[in-house]
Amino acid sequence: AVSAALTEAGLPVRIYSLKRCRDRIVHPDAQRLVAQTTYVAWDDPVVWVAGLGQLVRHPVAAARGLAWVLRYHGWPPATLARGLIVWLQALALTPTLRQAGATHLHAHWATMPTTAAVLASGWLGIPFSFTAHAWDLFVRNPSLRAKVRLARRVITCTEYNRRYLTHVCPEARRKIVLNYHGVDVARFKPLSDRPEGDARSAPLLLSVGRLVTTKGFETLLEAYRLLQERGVRFTAIIVGQGPLRRALARRISALGLSDVVTLRPAMSQPQLTQLYAHAFAFVLPSVVAEDGDRDGIPNVILEAMAMRLPIISTTVSGIPEAVQDRRNGLLVPQHHPGLLADTISSLTANHSWATLLGNHGRMWVDTQFCTQDHMSRFVRQMEEMVSTKPPVRILHVIWSLGVGGAERLVIRLAGGLDRRRFEPLVVCLNEPGPGAWEARRHGIPVLTLRKRPGIDARLLWRLAGLMRRERIRIVHTHLWGASTWGRVAAWMAGVPVI
Repeated sequence: AVSAALTEAGLPVRIYSLKRCRDRIVHPDAQRLVAQTTYVAWDDPVVWVAGLGQLVRHPVAAARGLAWVLRYHGWPPATLARGLIVWLQALALTPTLRQAGATHLHAHWATMPTTAAVLASGWLGIPFSFTAHAWDLFVRNPSLRAKVRLARRVITCTEYNRRYLTHVCPEARRKIVLNYHGVDVARFKPLSDRPEGDARSAPLLLSVGRLVTTKGFETLLEAYRLLQERGVRFTAIIVGQGPLRRALARRISALGLSDVVTLRPAMSQPQLTQLYAHAFAFVLPSVVAEDGDRDGIPNVILEAMAMRLPIISTTVSGIPEAVQDRRNGLLVPQHHPGLLADTISSLTANHSWATLLGNHGRMWVDTQFCTQDHMSRFVRQMEEMVSTKPPVRILHVIWSLGVGGAERLVIRLAGGLDRRRFEPLVVCLNEPGPGAWEARRHGIPVLTLRKRPGIDARLLWRLAGLMRRERIRIVHTHLWGASTWGRVAAWMAGVPVI
């Protein structure tokens, strides 16, 4: 949908994939994009040859990229291995992008795809942006703050994520924007009358998602056990594939739920729509995993709301942005099977309430989560990024931002620049000082090098490396000491204007 919208807006798009698609079921819209996609897969010998060729032809640039990978992806060993593979993939991708005349890179997921964008962007000298979704923000990601700082724009799909990214990198808050994924409401047409459980048939509770910890299916099965013990009549279907499939199947059997709970494999969207149409309610008790992984707003929740299904979910992450408790659905805390069972029981006993919640859910999706509206916003954001030159990055070098006139001048000077044309940073050679907080409050990044007493030769290398890494085009120094160190470092880094 993104590719089609950008193409219709006159922005030519080419897709580069770091993995080959091996999904058993592929959405028809995705199938149509195959012709626009170039695969740069790690298991393709051509990619290895092209990457090594770039390494031979451009060893210095490749080494800088490798240093970045080692800095942020050097541990644990599995992460290092993935980082090195992506580094080679980015090397192989760079000449292809140059030949295609790429002027902007946009990555999806804040993990390795954005790492590839950072590397290729640095080698090609073109800006990049990325979309952060859910788990990619909350699992271990030491490079996240650096990626946010370097990106032209960061787009994320929940307000919860936007606040988290702003907390991670407060100085970049102006370029972190919210854009919901939304749902194509035209594809999800509910029946005129919702099915209701009665004396002849038990209400059908539907759950859809990957069979992984974050979906909370273990909690759901425990809630179903409690419902069965209480004599509540229901049937349930869980649709999905994933590593927990066998464990969940065994759990269903062990809890004596085999007669009422069915585990079905992943299915196509038309098949899933038929299940939505005949379900009584949609239940997805999402949880935060031990490693921090969590959902954003699962697309299936929006699809179910579009089908006028009342939603029962949890207060995790961005879900409350879609499901408003007791207005278009019901929310419970995570890991509470008892409360979940109580909520399901109360809903199945009150069919008119379920109908009301479902109707409100459809209206909420129509007005707040229509994919056409959010796609238009995404297109406008991309047009803004590709139609203007990236702002010139200016580095102000000063001893510290303590209490003083020069220090106030730096904050006012950097804060008064037109952010459409200039992007200021401040580096303090010694301690940051109390003015650093004020500068950051104005969206000005403040970096601290903490110079050693006396002649600190290492400081020059660190300062010059910072200038190269941040792609500084102008260095502005303040006061004698900072001017001495800053001018030498700028000369070493090849900064055009001092």
